[in-house]
Amino acid sequence: MNKLTMNWGLTILIFFSISLIWKDFAAAVEDADENCMRWAESGECEKNPRYMLNSCSKSCAIVAAGSSKAAEDLLAVSSFFDLSANDIFGESIDFKKFQGQITILVNVASECGYTDSHYRGLVQLWNEVKHTEQVNILAFPCDQFGHQEPGTNEEINEFAVEEYGVEFTMMEKINVNGPSASIV
Repeated sequence: MNKLTMNWGLTILIFFSISLIWKDFAAAVEDADENCMRWAESGECEKNPRYMLNSCSKSCAIVAAGSSKAAEDLLAVSSFFDLSANDIFGESIDFKKFQGQITILVNVASECGYTDSHYRGLVQLWNEVKHTEQVNILAFPCDQFGHQEPGTNEEINEFAVEEYGVEFTMMEKINVNGPSASIV
């Protein structure tokens, strides 16, 4: 065999090997189930790695990358007062302004079995402390638990104000787990 034939043979072998690897890679990139992202966000990649890494590798990779980014972002945070978040109207609130005060962070949802008691309790607490200027309530809507907060920020605010008379600070709807979780 001459050198040219050997080089072509090697090229074809390499091409064939790469195409097999690519085929396996492409298959691994797609999730086998439409629920993969939800499962990955709830921690199933760690709890059930055999199934998840075989059937939901794309979602597991996305969640892992998001977790790495969140961990990196957290390295720059030394306290709650280094953080900021948007209120329900999209205005940024720098948490430094809460230093020396009592600040309550709470998750809320408009369609939860506890919505009524939670909002009534928060409104009652707020009415008792709102004049002190030393207490803050930041209510963060989230839709990651049983799809109990499906509305837009505008709809959530309208519900909270009209149904319960909320005057404390409603925050922008956030995710609390998964790759798009709020750093707060």
